[in-house]
This record gives sequence, structure tokens and C-alpha cells, in this order.
Amino acid sequence: MAKHLPDPRGRILDAALVLFARFGVEGTTLSDLAQRARLAKTTLYHHFPDGKGMIFQVAAERILSAHWEDFEATVRNQADPVTQLACYAQLRLQTFDREMARWGLTQATWESMKPAVNEAMQPYYARELALLTDLVAGGIASKQLRAGHAATIAGILQAAFRGLTIDGRLDTTAREREAELTELSEFVAGGLLVPGARARWRKAMGASYATLG
Repeated sequence: MAKHLPDPRGRILDAALVLFARFGVEGTTLSDLAQRARLAKTTLYHHFPDGKGMIFQVAAERILSAHWEDFEATVRNQADPVTQLACYAQLRLQTFDREMARWGLTQATWESMKPAVNEAMQPYYARELALLTDLVAGGIASKQLRAGHAATIAGILQAAFRGLTIDGRLDTTAREREAELTELSEFVAGGLLVPGARARWRKAMGASYATLG
């Protein structure tokens, strides 16, 4: 009996995730993708007419969608709203740094792909905003966050996360990245948290979190 293979689109995406991580987007050709997926280039173009940029867009969406359930379960499993928010911030940024930012994109290529990636990510952004709104509302209700409109505060946090990931620079050094994370942490501590919750927030932001999945 012949071995069953995944559908061509899935095989192309599987190949992209391996090759982008190993050689970078710039170093991966369409011929490489077709060979890895064991498909003709015509089949690749049939499923992704716009070529590598479209494949990158869908691959990025696939990574975040695959991680989402584990993200949310891990975050909600934390003991209190402040730790939940810190856990989410850490996992959100770590996933981008570990997965997409290592794909070897130049800033120029990333900027050209970003509008399409953002469009594809709209359903994920909506789910992210809903989760952040829940976390902020829980923090306000428990008097660990300052009083305010939960959805507005969540939108500000989401914009901050995007500024450090999809809307940020890819060529930051480790020291620059650490400084960015410190600025985000202090922004939340000083602007959103009540004084009694700040030490817990800083401790939680320094912790390591593994997803439940």
C-alpha cells in the first residue's frame, strides 16, 4: 500500500517551516521548497500563486495559530492576573524571536511582506485582543491594575507587543532586545499596575514559562 502523504498545500508549508528555519527565507528558493515537498513547481504555484511571499505569510499564520491554544491555556493557568499578563508577554515575544525572526529576513523583505502578513493575522489579533481584555479586566477587578477601560488598555498592550514583534526591527542585538523588554516591563509597571503589584510583575517578567502543550 502506498504511503499516504499530506495534501500538497500542507507539504509545501511543512517544507517552508523546515527550510526557512535552516536557511532563512532569503536563502530558500522555490525550487528548494518544491524539492523538499516532493512536488513540481507548477503545483507550488497552483497553491501559492504569489510565490514565496505568500508561503511566508501562511507559514507565519500557521505558527501562531498552532501555538495559540497552548498559549492561552498556559496563561490562564497562572495564579493571578499580574502573573498571567507577564506570562503572556513572555510567551508572545519568545515565540516571535524563536520562530519568525530567525528566518533570516532582511528588513526590506520583511517590510514588503508585512502588509500581507498583517492581513492574514487579523483573526489571531482579534483572539489576542479578547484574551488581553480578559486579563486586564481581571486585574482591574482584583485591584492589581489601575482602574480604566479594559478594552482600551488591552489595545495599548497589543500595540506594544506588535511594536516589539511584527512592527519592529529584525536586526536588534541581544542587548537592544533586552532593553526593549525592560522598557515594556517598566511601562506596564509604572503606567498600569498599582504600586503593590509592581514587585510581583517584575519577578514574573523574569521567570521562564513553558507552554502546557
